[in-house]
Amino acid sequence: MNLIFKRYPILFVTLALMAMTSCTKTDGGGGGGGTNTKANIIGSVVVYDDQGNINSDDKAGVRVELLNGTKVVASTLTTTAGYYTLANAPFGSYSLRFSRDDIGTYKLYNISHQYNSSNVGASTVISTVQLGLRGTTTVTGLSYVGNTYNSLPGASFTLTVDPDPNTNSRAYFRIFVSTNANVSKDNYGVATELRSLISNNATIGFTKDEMTVLGLSTGQTAYIRVYGDSFQANVYTDADTGKKVYPNLNDNTVAAVSFVVP
Repeated sequence: MNLIFKRYPILFVTLALMAMTSCTKTDGGGGGGGTNTKANIIGSVVVYDDQGNINSDDKAGVRVELLNGTKVVASTLTTTAGYYTLANAPFGSYSLRFSRDDIGTYKLYNISHQYNSSNVGASTVISTVQLGLRGTTTVTGLSYVGNTYNSLPGASFTLTVDPDPNTNSRAYFRIFVSTNANVSKDNYGVATELRSLISNNATIGFTKDEMTVLGLSTGQTAYIRVYGDSFQANVYTDADTGKKVYPNLNDNTVAAVSFVVP
């Protein structure tokens, strides 16, 4: 062996280096087999007011958090241009949480951040996230009117809001329905699609057929509660509870109102 080593020293050094390299090489994730285990996650946000207009000067300061389950892996704030970078994030599957006091909280699930063998070190790019400000519409009054709606069997209610809506500044709202008297945005059976008003003291409600779609049956006592909302409503389904979350609601509202399903 000593004779062979003396005759071929470069060969032995090369073989030793190859052995060291094979022992320290790490899997880059996603079956790539590369040496990288981390890369940046980058993206951007745009922010709409509650009427659906983009506010180009209001993109800064949105907190962006990278979540592994409930654990925050990384966190940053958006720039004045709305961009964010989560630097050197380990490869894996994540959720992203976006939050700001005037926006509420919005989540994106199933973010796949994986090694890219064709472009080592490449960032995972997230499509631009559209965020809406909380609704400025405050519900100031809600009362039951009667058991018809649009001249059909149903239930009608008078709704008043502040500020007064008009054709250029609609009042957006959402109705939460339950057979529980404690109905709220967090405790409800079903929520309607986004609705709007162009005048105050408006009549809202449901026909009997619409109540059936909502899962209500004749003779049941049901309750509704109404909240102001935003045109750009960042509704998402919570992966843990399976319930929809409405981040842009205006929490200032009035008590629930009851009615009997005809």
